[in-house]
Amino acid sequence: MLLLSGPPGAGSNARIWDEVRASVARGDADFRLLVPTSTLAEHLRHELARAGLVVRPELVLTLAGFLDQWTDGTPAIAPAALELVLAEVLERDTPEVFRKVARLDGFRASLTRAITEVSDTGTYARRLAEVLQLGAVEAPLAPAFLAVYREVENELERRGWVLRAGLLERAARRIRERGLGSLRRVFLDGFFSFSEPELGLLRALAAHADLTVALPRWAGAEQARAALLEMGLEEQDSPPAARLGARVLVTAAGLEQEAVEIARRILEHVAQGRQFREMGILLRGEKPYVPVLRTVLERFGIPARFYFTPPLAEHALARYFRCLVEGLQGGWEHAAVLAALRMAASGVAGTPTADEFDFQVRERLPGRGLAALRELAPEGPLRAFLDRLEALEGWRSLELSPRDWAERLKTLARLVELPVIDDGRSFDTVAAWRAQADALEGFARALETTAGALPGDRSVSLAAFWDALGLVLENTSLRAPDRRRNAVAVLDVFEARQWELPVVFLPGLVERQFPLYQPPDPFFPDAAREAWRAAGLRLDTSADLRRRERFLFDLAATRATAELVVSYPESNAKGDPNLPSFFLDEFPAGAVKARAARPALDGPRGPWGAPVLVRHPELLARLCSTHDTFRPTALEDFLQCPFQFFGKHTLKLGGPPPRPEERLDALVRGDIAHQALAAWQRGDGSLETVFEAVFARVCAQQRVSLGCRAELVRLRMLEDLGRLTADPPRLEGWLPRVEENIQFDLEGGTRIRGRIDRCDVSPRNAAVVFDFKYSSGTGIRKRKEGCEQGRFVQGALYLLGLEAQEGCRPAGWFYWGFRKETSVAGWHALTREEWRGPGVACTLEELRERLEEARAAALGAARQIREGRIEANPADPERCEYCAFRDACRIRAAGRFMLAAGGAE
Repeated sequence: MLLLSGPPGAGSNARIWDEVRASVARGDADFRLLVPTSTLAEHLRHELARAGLVVRPELVLTLAGFLDQWTDGTPAIAPAALELVLAEVLERDTPEVFRKVARLDGFRASLTRAITEVSDTGTYARRLAEVLQLGAVEAPLAPAFLAVYREVENELERRGWVLRAGLLERAARRIRERGLGSLRRVFLDGFFSFSEPELGLLRALAAHADLTVALPRWAGAEQARAALLEMGLEEQDSPPAARLGARVLVTAAGLEQEAVEIARRILEHVAQGRQFREMGILLRGEKPYVPVLRTVLERFGIPARFYFTPPLAEHALARYFRCLVEGLQGGWEHAAVLAALRMAASGVAGTPTADEFDFQVRERLPGRGLAALRELAPEGPLRAFLDRLEALEGWRSLELSPRDWAERLKTLARLVELPVIDDGRSFDTVAAWRAQADALEGFARALETTAGALPGDRSVSLAAFWDALGLVLENTSLRAPDRRRNAVAVLDVFEARQWELPVVFLPGLVERQFPLYQPPDPFFPDAAREAWRAAGLRLDTSADLRRRERFLFDLAATRATAELVVSYPESNAKGDPNLPSFFLDEFPAGAVKARAARPALDGPRGPWGAPVLVRHPELLARLCSTHDTFRPTALEDFLQCPFQFFGKHTLKLGGPPPRPEERLDALVRGDIAHQALAAWQRGDGSLETVFEAVFARVCAQQRVSLGCRAELVRLRMLEDLGRLTADPPRLEGWLPRVEENIQFDLEGGTRIRGRIDRCDVSPRNAAVVFDFKYSSGTGIRKRKEGCEQGRFVQGALYLLGLEAQEGCRPAGWFYWGFRKETSVAGWHALTREEWRGPGVACTLEELRERLEEARAAALGAARQIREGRIEANPADPERCEYCAFRDACRIRAAGRFMLAAGGAE
């Protein structure tokens, strides 16, 4: 029997691999290779298959899978089920010291982890009581913990459940009593250490089989190493492996830039002939990197296989069921019903009928009740969907046993529209089908787990059962199979123990992330943990956890055979500087800065590509008849982006109605401000009186939810309007005119119509336009820049309209912002006696030049609109974020990505 040891990356498991390959080649079935995780078991089977060796799955399996064979399939209690049992114990009898926090989810989760940690050492409540009686150090919460632990043990025994340590002991006992049958050799690989119950199992195995264990040499494994030597295993120590590959340290401005740098380097390697499968990204944990890497790698067209299993609660199917049940509990609140209807599982999502229904209901939010929804729904699949929901109505008032609730909730699967399986589908579509099937099965198992964890002799409401089920779903992993071979592997450092790849990326090297910060344990302080070791209770101390982090880093740093790239973001999401990991001290000085890169689009490589035109004569004729008159703001939409104008003004498409609490958006606030200001300038009453009337009327029309947020908006708007009316623009001796309508022929049949917020006319018929904007100083500055670039023409067209309509002489126009502060931008040809306020003073000739530039820009826009120009071509890409059509924009819907020339832009 052998103990193969050595430092991380020493290749101490080579002998195991040689024997396993030889055994598989001979067709032997008298061995088992046990590993800690299913991911590793799958990886090793694939490695054997790539070597041309077909291995039966039961020969390479996880330790948990091996235990199933020796415990009649009795599973260890799931963490979520343990927490539910703990919750029941705390409800029944809570120690005084825990009484104020016993109902908090965080406390229960922490207590569950503590129970798991103690039980994994093989220490039961009776033994823990003996340890605590030693009284070596003070642990104030330990007695209360012991009381809860004892009651949890009793409850588990009453139900016939066991913790993992009990499962290991049961398997060891059966092996000692019955032997291993035809099994002659057992190999264990990929383990970092062994707990006392696991060592007990190894002792039983060693008594009946030839045992070979690969165990890395590090501080956390010394106790297990000593125990294995006592069993009679002969140690073979491997020297450190020499790594000749390059080691590169990269710094990036932030986390997303760090992910982009990884994508850029991956594509560089691919361009040089390396396969995607020859590269991997190792992470200390799922957050915060996995969501960012998913997005960035997809943007750059890089296939990636993520070895992180999201909780079942995050799958679309579980969210669909949650919307249905929460909608039922809330009396079919319309927002919850719409959320379910918009999901693919409903069977009606994405249809024109459902989209129209969705908009109609959103406009009427808030609301509740299925009757109101059926009045809006046409006959067909949508009405049938609502009828099926009505069948659940009686559940709301029921109280059933947990087992009965589990059976009822399984019928929610009937509300799932299953996809039609056919050929020719993409990998993503097939993966989604598989994930949905796995989610349905997982949901049914979660219901069984929940029913088993709750007291079977007591009836509970749907709300109580659903809350318990939510905890189980959060703690149930959903592993969607991904059989792609040529993909970048993204995995946790724990899973990387047997992986070796030519190129490895190791991001996130900042303190508290790698090494991961472990908060102090509230139940067992470090001093108690140290003292209890003399009594045989070995719980990890903070020092042990720090040593583990160091070991994990050393392990990860040895996974690359050609190039290791470690990186970290210099700043966090708040912009504060990060503290680089102290593990980086051994890396050479002079980090490489991440290079900026961006995905590029298929098609032409101009700024945004060539113009796209509507060419059909009938459609062009319709464009001309539709757009014979323009509002200045519509022309500005075209000058920003032809596609935006096409969607908004030609197709007259509208975005989805906002939620009630989001309806006081910038557009509505601007409308309120303009109406209130116009009423005040007309003398309809005091500012506060007219504002309150306008605010109430608009909120009622828009069905705004009048909560704290609306009240805050109201107070701020009143303050902003008060600032404007206390110091309004003044031109002495000029006549102000409010909400002045204009309509005139700009040139060649192009008509302009609009309404001027305010124009002041002098006794000599000179005119100045004031365009009030409920905008901040930044918004006014950007508008001024847009005017200079020919994108904003509203003020100039108003002046030209007054000239054409009433013969006024243009004297200037101003954009007057009053949100948070007064900010003004504009141009004028006034004397210092007439105007001492802000704005650019110019001559009449210069002002006329600006007016003619605006006229030319407006005429050019009108001509191109009638010519059918509709391509996405944003003049200011920063404004795309606020465009209602950004999700349909072809600029953003790229099918293939590649690096910009030179890799930097």
